[in-house]
Amino acid sequence: MSTKLEDRYVEAKAAAKLYAETEADLIKLKLVKGTTRYIGKFIATTLTILLGFVSLIILLMALGFALAEYFQSASLGFLCSGGIGLFITLLASMLLRKILNRSIIQGILKELYDAS
Repeated sequence: MSTKLEDRYVEAKAAAKLYAETEADLIKLKLVKGTTRYIGKFIATTLTILLGFVSLIILLMALGFALAEYFQSASLGFLCSGGIGLFITLLASMLLRKILNRSIIQGILKELYDAS
């Protein structure tokens, strides 16, 4: 009778160990899933912002040349273009901070209250 009890104890111990390992693996997978989602969003946002800045610089250079021709002074044309670029950058940074904070908070809340 003692051998059956010992066998069941060994089986239960093995099952508990397998369960604990499976739960640890599941936690790791959930952590990787959430982390990769946020890393992907961060990279996509960073690349979008970088592309926007490069486009802005090219457009401001073209505007600088156009204003230089209009004012017949390269320094005045590029000074106006730089001022417009500074205004656009300040405006975008203020709006971008609000948009990013809102999207980050909504993403966190969605993750916390997601049923799946």
